[in-house]
Amino acid sequence: MIDIPVERKEKNPLHNIRKNDNETYDSECLIEEEKELKLTQANGVLNLIQSTYQNEQIKQQTLVQSLSQPSPFSLFSTAPDTSGYVEKELMNYFNVQYYGKLYLGSQQEQMTFIFDTGSSWLWAPTTDCTGANCHPSEKYDTKQSGFYQVLADIPTSIKYGTGGAAGYLSKDQVCLSKNQSTCMKDYSILSVFRTSELDSLQADGILGLAPSNQRTKSSVFVEELFKHGIIKERVFSFYVSKGQSSSRVTFGGYNMDYAAPAADGQNQSITWNYLINSNYWSLSLVKVSLGDKTLKLSTKSAIVDTGTSFLLMPSSDFSQFFSYFSQKMLCGIDKTYNLYFCLCTPENLKTFPSLKIQLGNNVYSMPWESYIQKIMSMDFPYGTGFWILGDNFLNNYYTIFDLEQQRVGFVGSVAYEDIPRSIMDYIQMIVVGLLILIIIYGGYQICFNNNKESVNYREIQRANAISDDRENNHYVQLAGEYNAPHQTISRAHSDLLRQPQAINENQNKDQGSNQRLIA
Repeated sequence: MIDIPVERKEKNPLHNIRKNDNETYDSECLIEEEKELKLTQANGVLNLIQSTYQNEQIKQQTLVQSLSQPSPFSLFSTAPDTSGYVEKELMNYFNVQYYGKLYLGSQQEQMTFIFDTGSSWLWAPTTDCTGANCHPSEKYDTKQSGFYQVLADIPTSIKYGTGGAAGYLSKDQVCLSKNQSTCMKDYSILSVFRTSELDSLQADGILGLAPSNQRTKSSVFVEELFKHGIIKERVFSFYVSKGQSSSRVTFGGYNMDYAAPAADGQNQSITWNYLINSNYWSLSLVKVSLGDKTLKLSTKSAIVDTGTSFLLMPSSDFSQFFSYFSQKMLCGIDKTYNLYFCLCTPENLKTFPSLKIQLGNNVYSMPWESYIQKIMSMDFPYGTGFWILGDNFLNNYYTIFDLEQQRVGFVGSVAYEDIPRSIMDYIQMIVVGLLILIIIYGGYQICFNNNKESVNYREIQRANAISDDRENNHYVQLAGEYNAPHQTISRAHSDLLRQPQAINENQNKDQGSNQRLIA
């Protein structure tokens, strides 16, 4: 499930959204169960699908009674661990919904929630949510809580594909278990008084686990657990099970015991992928291939979403996806009911290839069992513009969400592959190389010119020094001093003493000559 502003539509938490007859498709998705198919008796293929579908419904109605509640003999405990992390059991509803328990208010009222990494709100239906205005669920009694406080008088609305919820922004105590050490007394929640078209939701509400609240006024759940000292690391992890077994969520770390060992029996390593958008658990989508066909992707973004039951992709990508099967497999489409179908005999299923999704340098595989279901339809009335890696992808891996490092890790069978380069990448490499050469050449020229100027400056200084020495020697000699290497001769005083005598002698000579002229 993806958070979207109020005036826009958001995915249904189940992602089994129905489409009105006059709506057009903007994106497609594979859906396991379609309970509202209107199949005619005239179509033999559809009759066969309907019969198979009805048989599955009978089996599931028998199983749901035993799966709707956790086993009382479960060895799993939700008690807080002294090592700084808390693990919780998630109930698995036929591999399409995974939900667990939280405890609200000072009375610690037990309610169930979809643990959803695609959204940020924690919302719960209150006792004001009644009758046709609310989906079947337990109701949260805010009047019984001594910590409950309304933060806004104007209601906030969350829109889904064909439904939604509305409630008041408030805060109250939220606990992971009955143990008080796992409680947060001032957590922001949405107290819902109205829901619409969410009757197929098995949980009471939704717990958002998105990495940011920049688009909403909600709290970041893992961040608040860390601030309250309930966990020691801003990390949580999911084990999404297949079949009837329950799943696990670990807050504060990860448990590698849930990761399947490698083919050689060794423990698997974690492959990390860093976020490209901090509002979602959004990763860089590099390439998607199906057998020998590589899809021409319309987006470079994939969101890891535990609230989505299936793999979701834009319509243009899905067209390429299904064209592979229509060309190489016994597959077709019934446009009347928007139903894609294939011949799924055991021999034919062996020829279905794995879907390979490259995130960064890491290539992840989905076997055909994960993307082919007994019933398939495309019932999403709006487009996402990005891929969503839902539960049928995640149940092939143990998934770790690291809020501190802004990354997502997967444990499982992963291959390494270089990121393919486009023509623009090579052009950018050439441009960057030229810029580096220009910078190096410019730096060399600057250093060379500075060195040359420094040499010229030293030569000028040396020449000026020589010139100054010559002038100083000239003035010193005029003053009567002469400096030699081994002696100093001073004539200044003797010259000054002889100057008056020379003047008198000259005066006497002038007087004598004058007397002779008179005589």
